Amino acid sequence: MKKKVSQTVPAEEKERKEKRAKALELSINFLGNVIAIILGVVITFMIQDKIDRANELKEVESALELVRTELVTNREDIQTIGEYLDQERRSANYYLAHQGDLKKCPPDSLEFHSGILLADVYMTLSHDALELLKMSSLFQKIGDNQLSMKIIRAYDTCSSIAANFTRLMEVRHGSYKGRIDEDFLLPLTTQADSEMYTDATDIDEAIKAVDAYLRK
Repeated sequence: MKKKVSQTVPAEEKERKEKRAKALELSINFLGNVIAIILGVVITFMIQDKIDRANELKEVESALELVRTELVTNREDIQTIGEYLDQERRSANYYLAHQGDLKKCPPDSLEFHSGILLADVYMTLSHDALELLKMSSLFQKIGDNQLSMKIIRAYDTCSSIAANFTRLMEVRHGSYKGRIDEDFLLPLTTQADSEMYTDATDIDEAIKAVDAYLRK
């Protein structure tokens, strides 16, 4: 009997060790699979996050390109208005210089200058790209507060210039009494405040800032 017991104990011990080893192996494999799954999920999220950031950046850049195009167009319109005001001043001086002998002036010159003085001019500066940027919530995603402030100031300047020019034209129309006389002409020759309608410094700064952002 003792001999049989002594042979059984090592066999049972060996079986227990094998079971423990197998259980340990299963645990390690399970843990490895869990870690692999977790890493896979983390990597997937990281990749998706990079994709989302890249897509978001593209959307921001596209929106800023629209803003830039709109500001450039507004800037060109303001420049055109400045050129008109300069020509209006020259036309007013022309009429004043020939006030006593207008009949001797070439008809085409009179027609040109009177057309300038009596022109129905208006200014419309667009804000569509800015509104789109705000509504799409991309404004907060620009990530450059200075750029955002410059864009806002540029559009504020557009609004101010357009409003000032509209008031100027209303005064022009109100001062015209059916004929081009001295009372109508004199105010047109002294436009010391023309910067109210032509100073686009803030717009130029915003365009430069957008260009710098898009070059990054």
